[in-house]
Amino acid sequence: MNKAPHTPEGIEALPDGRSLSYCHYGHPEGVPIFQFHGTPGSRIFGLDSEQISDAGLRVVTPERPGYGRSSPNPNALVVADWVRDIQVLADRLQIDRFHVLGVSGGGPFALACAGLLPHRVVTATVVASPAPIDFASFWTGLSLLNRTLFLVSRNAPALLPALCAGLALIKKDRGEARTHEGEAFRQGGIGLEADLRALARNWGFPLGSIRVPVFLWHGERDCMASPTAAKRLAEAIPFCEPYFVPEAGHFIGRDPAIAQRMLNRILSVPLVN
Repeated sequence: MNKAPHTPEGIEALPDGRSLSYCHYGHPEGVPIFQFHGTPGSRIFGLDSEQISDAGLRVVTPERPGYGRSSPNPNALVVADWVRDIQVLADRLQIDRFHVLGVSGGGPFALACAGLLPHRVVTATVVASPAPIDFASFWTGLSLLNRTLFLVSRNAPALLPALCAGLALIKKDRGEARTHEGEAFRQGGIGLEADLRALARNWGFPLGSIRVPVFLWHGERDCMASPTAAKRLAEAIPFCEPYFVPEAGHFIGRDPAIAQRMLNRILSVPLVN
């Protein structure tokens, strides 16, 4: 590789007139990984571009509609609607084959790409991901905040705009405007609201349709996404390799040793068979 590592921010104009914002870490010739943020979240992951470049990687972190600088998408109703945006972004960046990695609420969106773009997605890694809400075990062990958010999303969606706007104001009052989570609320609570609505519905694709390797990582002490439901999720995906870590919580990926294991497993699968 003879090009310098870079961490530019980019905005792509989508065919329907919306904007899609992202950050681009590492080497333009590295192994491409599309990394999807949580709920809420943003393009700003604070990754070290030089380290990513040294590891031979190219990491793209797009924002979903309504987060950061990405336009809202009133026509996106289900998780599967995200796939079109990723397909366009990959085309614009001239990335043919790539890995996807979804963190927390980004997990279902990574699985959607795996299910609907099998000719382009090489592997999908989901870290501390929620399961479909219609799994009975979805609610097992959830924190009061997450239980409330999903109960409102499913049973009283008319209350969601006010609830998400209130959470956005709390973040702004804490002065988090340019942090990963704070940037998620640049447009208020629109992005969070859209995510919650999508996650509280049928995701729009069958889990059984996924035909690429899926690596599922989950902490047994996670109270934000049920480990019990994650085990059911792993069973529902045909080519899923589950990794459950007994002492880990929701932020399992922040453990450097576990993060390295995740990366090693991803890179063990070549882009071209």
